[in-house]
Amino acid sequence: DEHVMQYDAMIEHLKGLKKLRFLMLKQTNVTDAGARKLQQALPNREIISHSPRTPAPPAIFLPVGKWSVAFANGVEQTCEIRADGTASVVEPRRTSGGKATAVKGGAVVVVFEDDVVERWTPVGKRYVVQFWVSGSQFPTATPLVGIAERAP
Repeated sequence: DEHVMQYDAMIEHLKGLKKLRFLMLKQTNVTDAGARKLQQALPNREIISHSPRTPAPPAIFLPVGKWSVAFANGVEQTCEIRADGTASVVEPRRTSGGKATAVKGGAVVVVFEDDVVERWTPVGKRYVVQFWVSGSQFPTATPLVGIAERAP
């Protein structure tokens, strides 16, 4: 069947992209079953999938508000995540906008316009924040780690 051949060709193409670390399938018609199939075919890539057929979790799963993040290297940032998923970050040497997406397990992935990727994982009322300086490193390279607490 033509669709199977197209799918197989697409998977082979994606497997050949050595720097590909994640696929964001938002606003596509990929079903949960299709996302699982992609994850099986591409086991070393993270699949972030919310489509019109499988809507994203409501915004209440996003850590909406202002957060202070203290990283292990001493850098501190202020991050704001809004209910619509837009995000902004300010550090001493960095300011960027971005987009937050809730993913399985309650974590949130924030992809910033300056190519930084952060994964926020809830721990009580705080978040463990993993920081990758480049999207091409997410999620395989060792991240910088920090703790996010609600800003006063």
